[in-house]
Amino acid sequence: MKKEQGLKIEVATFRVTVVAVMLSLLCTCGASNFDPLILIPGNGGNQLEARLTNHVILAPFTQCFAERMTLHYHQELDDYFNTPGVQTRIPHFGSTNSLPYLKHITGYMAPLVDSLQKLGYADGETLFGRIGISLLDMNPPSWRKKFIKHFIALSAPWGGDIDEMYTFASGNTLGVPLVDPLLVRDEQRSSESNLWLLPNPKVFGPQKPIVITPNKTYSAHDMVDFLKDIGFPEGVYPYETRIVPLIGNIQAPQVPITCIMGTGVRTLETLFYGKGDFDERPEISYGDGDGTVNLVSLLVFQSLWKEEKNQYLKVVKIDGVRILQYLKMRLH
Repeated sequence: MKKEQGLKIEVATFRVTVVAVMLSLLCTCGASNFDPLILIPGNGGNQLEARLTNHVILAPFTQCFAERMTLHYHQELDDYFNTPGVQTRIPHFGSTNSLPYLKHITGYMAPLVDSLQKLGYADGETLFGRIGISLLDMNPPSWRKKFIKHFIALSAPWGGDIDEMYTFASGNTLGVPLVDPLLVRDEQRSSESNLWLLPNPKVFGPQKPIVITPNKTYSAHDMVDFLKDIGFPEGVYPYETRIVPLIGNIQAPQVPITCIMGTGVRTLETLFYGKGDFDERPEISYGDGDGTVNLVSLLVFQSLWKEEKNQYLKVVKIDGVRILQYLKMRLH
């Protein structure tokens, strides 16, 4: 295999993982009355294996991790690639084996997968499609009717979330102790999946102030200025050319959809940077949501599709439950 071909494979594999496009199919074994069930992990929700080549000089641990996990966007190729010297692969690609535990000691989808297996589902070997609602949008109604029986979403950030602007502006440790958020900020900015999660202008509107500084206030409609002003102008082109077309038109897919979400949890609503310095921690005001995704984003389909005659939509709200907690809940 030529070196160039190997590089392309690595790039494609890493990009697929970062945007969480890996879908895992649970199929039945000797249980023909079961429908196939596809699990779509969220952002950062499946394992990635990486190794360093001989062309790498190690930095202190946190800095090393951030530098090695940073993606790089090539505007002419319109694609993302790994940091030079880093090779990656997805373990158990097309299987649920990479989902239950992000680490051996850290449960993620393990309770859900175990429950499904007790019902008679077994891990299959089929890879299916793209991610979520984008998959439905790209296919005609006849295809959806034939292949999709029901779409179930857990805490899906349909319209993005304000927490993502906090991540881009000041870095986000995601609850990991003893980590300087500024050390991981550039790595987090480089991920295309994080660009996807920025607040959708059509959902949050032009009047909602999200980031406030002494000199300027940013709404979801000011995303280009926001990316420039926080020191990330290289994010503008992929945002305008790759993200805006993807999130700009949310159409009813005309397949049954059930949205399960937590509500009543304090969720980041507005960021106040008193000195206008994005390296500083902002003051924060909170609103309703699941602790990460804002309620307006969780419920956007309810308002967008209320006049759609051929769209079945059921919304299940679980009060006081944070994002992903219901993966471990036992419902009676």
